[in-house]
This record gives sequence, C-alpha cells and structure tokens, in this order.
Amino acid sequence: MKIAADNNNSHSYTIKVARSIEEVEQYRDSWESMQWHPNADIDFYITIVNKRQEIIRPHVIVLYNDNNPEAMVIGRIEEKRIDIKIGYKVFYRPKLRSLTIVYGGILGNQSAFHVNVIITELLDTVKRGDADIIFFSNLPLDSEMYRLAKSKPGFFSRDHISQSNLHWKMTLPGSIDAFLQSMKRKHRYWLNRLPRVLEKEYPGKVAYKEFHNKADIDKLCSEADNIARKTYQRGLGAGFINNDETRQGIRLSAERGWLRSYFAYINNEPAAFWIGTLYGETFYLSYTGYDPIYKKYEPGTILFVRIIEDLCDNSIYEIDFGFGDAFYKKRFGNKNWEEASVIIFSPSIKNIIINLSRLMSVSLSKLFEKILRQTNFYEKIKKYWRIRLTQKSKNNNENF
Repeated sequence: MKIAADNNNSHSYTIKVARSIEEVEQYRDSWESMQWHPNADIDFYITIVNKRQEIIRPHVIVLYNDNNPEAMVIGRIEEKRIDIKIGYKVFYRPKLRSLTIVYGGILGNQSAFHVNVIITELLDTVKRGDADIIFFSNLPLDSEMYRLAKSKPGFFSRDHISQSNLHWKMTLPGSIDAFLQSMKRKHRYWLNRLPRVLEKEYPGKVAYKEFHNKADIDKLCSEADNIARKTYQRGLGAGFINNDETRQGIRLSAERGWLRSYFAYINNEPAAFWIGTLYGETFYLSYTGYDPIYKKYEPGTILFVRIIEDLCDNSIYEIDFGFGDAFYKKRFGNKNWEEASVIIFSPSIKNIIINLSRLMSVSLSKLFEKILRQTNFYEKIKKYWRIRLTQKSKNNNENF
C-alpha cells in the first residue's frame, strides 16, 4: 500500500503486511537488525505463533522508506478473551478476534510521522473487519505510540481505562561487594543475615543449583512447577506453568545460549527459583517463585543476591524485572517507568457495547476499592483472596 510522503522530505513511503510465516521469513534480516527484546525476537515469535492454538496467523506491518524497511510492528491475529470483572470476580468473557502487538514489537524508527502512519494502518485493519480489537501490550506512557493509541481512535473505540504499572529495572555495579556497599547499612546487614539464619535452621541441608543448558530443561521445568503449584499466582493462571509453550520457549532460550535459571533447595526439595533470558547485555526475568512454607527465611531473596554475584562476574550489569509491580522490584530496582496496555475496539455496535461494559466494570471496581480502603477492609479482603487462591492451587496439586 502506497501512502503519502512525509512533508519534511521527498521520500516515498509504502506499507506491506506479512500474513504468513513464509512472508515473515522474508523480513528476517531487517527484523533481526531492529529487534531489542526477547519477546519480539523473530525466532521466539515464530515459536509462539506455531505453538498457541488461539493464534490464527501472523500480522507483521513493515513501513518502507523508498525500498528500505524503516519500521516494523510485530503482531499476530488471534482469538482473545476480554474479562469483564469486578475485582477478581469475572462476570463475562467475550471472545474477540484480536490484532495483538507483542511487547517490544515496535521496531525501528519511531518518529511522530512513522508512528502516525502505523496507527492509521492499524485502525484501518479493524475498520476492514480483519480484527475486533487491537491490543498493545504495555506501552510506555511517554511514547508516541501510547499517545496516539489513546487519542486517535473515535470516542467509542478508544481505551478509556488503561491502567498503568511501573516497569522496574536494576542497574548493577561491577561486583557483589559494590552492590552490598550501595545498600544502607541496615539493609546490608539484613541481606548478609538471611543465609546465616537459613543455614542455622537447616544445617547442611541448603543447596543452590543453576540450569542453563538444553539437557537441564526437564529437571528445570519439573522443579519450578513443584514450587509454582503452591503459589496464589497459579490460582490466577499466572506465573510459571509447565506446558508445551513454556518448554518450547525455554528450549529456544537454551539453544541460543540465553537461558539463565537459578534454584535454591532445602532438604533436597526446591524452595525458590528465578528463570530468565540473557539477551544482549540484559538479564530479562521471566519467572520467579518460592515455596510459601519457607516464607520467613526469604529463600528467593537469598537466591537473588547469588544471582547478582553471578551476573556481575559475567559482566552483565542490568536486570529487567518484567511486567507489573512487586515488593521485590521496588526493593532492588533503581530505574522505572510507567507502562499500560491499550485496547482499541472496532467501531461495530457489538464491540462498542463490550468496550462500554468494560469501562463500567472497571469504574465499579475502583469505586469499591476506594470504599474498602477507607474502611480498612481492602488489605483483609486482598489477603483473603490470596489465601483462597493459594489453597485452590494446593488442592489442584493434590488432585494432579
């Protein structure tokens, strides 16, 4: 598709869309020259497209300047359910055809002109009926793509309720000693004390292992799943899940030399784990968890300090903690920015009603949360739900 030239120059711009794996492969060289995040790595993308049953086909937008690809948007057409819920309670889950833009999937030149052209093409996609919604995964709030995704669609199609979260990173010093010295004295004492307390309670029964190779995958997935089944995140369908897709992603990571996983053991049983991807000069955290029975010993924190030592020894100076906020991210992160996922709905009557229903449910959730916070019931109810979800995970584990 030919589009108007940029007013600031005389170049001719064209958009092309890859709708199959074969067409995607034609852009491999350009894609690899622009990719910067493991989620949008071309081989990981192809692995996901081939593995997930809900994915219908690729949808990769390429913006050419004359004959040169200048920008790409990595997406896929898939069936996606939108939760209409209040708090944790889901009342309605319509299934929609989604053009999902993967995290890290906006590549290349992101000038205002380029982003405007791309947003226009995306809006045309839903107007043509190729998708019911466009779903952007966690856009930075200070990005041009976020600004236009929120403002350019019509009133009834735009996302009025996208909720932001902090995305945390940690810049590491050159050594574990430098890291500890950067802590406040009280914090440093606490980090040094934790492993001593654990060793005193379980003398000779604490061990640490690393799994980085393809031959380790079965052991790694089994051990991580043993912990993840006991957590409340499993009750939400989140966290580590030992399925074909997870194993495929970990296998690809191991084959490329990206895999880094760390485990703590107590009494020969897995007690905590961190699993991530070493991509470029950054360790991207994928999964973490600990056995709740050992909560007071903080095995995850003990293990994390050992990870920092390993990364520093290997000249890796940045950890990306991934999506969402968490106490450990605030505790150790020293860089952050705000992100939010954005949904654009097609201008059909059905999808406008779904969008308005979603707006109403989120508004009610916020109202109830505000009331509960004022009456001091919020944390109690939140704790109740976590206990309930943890028990649900435990029961599912016993019935496995």
